[in-house]
Amino acid sequence: MPTTAEQEVLDEISQVPGNSVQRIPFHLYDKQYRKTTKLADVESGATAVKGRSDWYRFDFTEPVFVQDNSH
Repeated sequence: MPTTAEQEVLDEISQVPGNSVQRIPFHLYDKQYRKTTKLADVESGATAVKGRSDWYRFDFTEPVFVQDNSH
């Protein structure tokens, strides 16, 4: 059972309209100086880099909630 404070946060999150943001804003990424983090900055117009089939972990400066509706 969530505490009162937790329930308030859950209520606030549930009021955010779905699909309100299409991309995660780059300013929310932590350690923006890293080369792998710069890959996420699609707005900068950066040139392509040689791809690898690796998974990259990104850390954020605050919680980011992601929902996949592609299925």
